[in-house]
Amino acid sequence: MRPPGRILPVPLDGYLLVDGAMRHYVPVSVLERIGCDKIIAVNLYRLPSSYEPRSFIDVLARSFDILLRESIDNDMAPSSRLFVVEPDMSRVRWRTFRQMSECVRLGEQAVYEQADQIRTFLKGR
Repeated sequence: MRPPGRILPVPLDGYLLVDGAMRHYVPVSVLERIGCDKIIAVNLYRLPSSYEPRSFIDVLARSFDILLRESIDNDMAPSSRLFVVEPDMSRVRWRTFRQMSECVRLGEQAVYEQADQIRTFLKGR
């Protein structure tokens, strides 16, 4: 059986640890609980703006996408401790790592574009 995501579960001290996205795609509440004062979250997940389902499977997949997006929105509820960077990953195909260099470039671009806002966020109290 293939595990969710790309990372295999790891047994540790009687637990089976899985990719954190199984519960928190963006683990803001977890970081707040352990005392992080400033959190910069990078959200790579956006629903495509144009979507035309062609089959029942497409409708089911879109339903899952909507539930995931709602979970992400809940994880990233507005907070004075949270700054969110959302690079435009619309050209990236998620089923392969072949576009990793492009992903890094898009992430860097998003950070550079928001550098002033990030500095202001980090200096704020």
